[in-house]
Amino acid sequence: MEATTSDEAAHKVFSTDNLLAEILVQVQPANFPSRDHWAMLAVSKDWRRISMQEPRLWRCVSLPSEAVRCIESLDFLTGFTRRDYQLARHAHQLFVVPHSCVSVGLFPFIESARALNVLSIPQLRPALTASEAEHLVGLLPAQLSTLDVRGHFGTVTDAWLSQLGRQCTLLTELDVSECVEITCVDGLGLMPRLSRLRLRGCTRIRLDQDATAAAVAALPLTLLDSGIHGNARLFRALTASSSRTHDILESLSLRHCLIGSD
Repeated sequence: MEATTSDEAAHKVFSTDNLLAEILVQVQPANFPSRDHWAMLAVSKDWRRISMQEPRLWRCVSLPSEAVRCIESLDFLTGFTRRDYQLARHAHQLFVVPHSCVSVGLFPFIESARALNVLSIPQLRPALTASEAEHLVGLLPAQLSTLDVRGHFGTVTDAWLSQLGRQCTLLTELDVSECVEITCVDGLGLMPRLSRLRLRGCTRIRLDQDATAAAVAALPLTLLDSGIHGNARLFRALTASSSRTHDILESLSLRHCLIGSD
């Protein structure tokens, strides 16, 4: 009789956990977790336990400023992977707000998140060191399609960009805005699917030079955001490439672009 009672109690807990998990999955925001999503971790120990055990809740992990301030995201990210790494394995997208203090916790998370295809880590605090940036690109999964590393001023370099191209050949979207150490675009040629490129503030890239303009134009771009040096060479190269490959540039932004004479 005691065994039956114990089994019934276990079944009741299991059913209640499943019900709550399903409710949390159904009410989560369509795009990525918001303030309410993180708040559920603080409701009770049971809510936190059930949330952490439901992989569907963590396919898109977002660290908004509220999460960084309120639940110590650095500790959470590190523990997240160590306690239950299969949750990281189910993550497809990771968004970190600028200036977040999560650089250390990123590495074990990304190392376990083998299904990751979208990563946005702009302007982390403290900034990544050169060795950390090199370590990071080595951890990126081959199927990564979108990467945002804007604002990593001194660590995203020409060599880093080339390493990225060899590591992630399936990239379709890349934002390296404000990465002022980039001087050439040779690494972009290793990303044949790259269609959306943001270079705002990369002032050492000279799109007013024939070779550089041609290299950028050779990409199948639908969006180019380039507030840097440029002139008619860039437009001619883009036009010639579009005629030759039938790629259509749908969006071109030249805000704050330094347009020189041809």
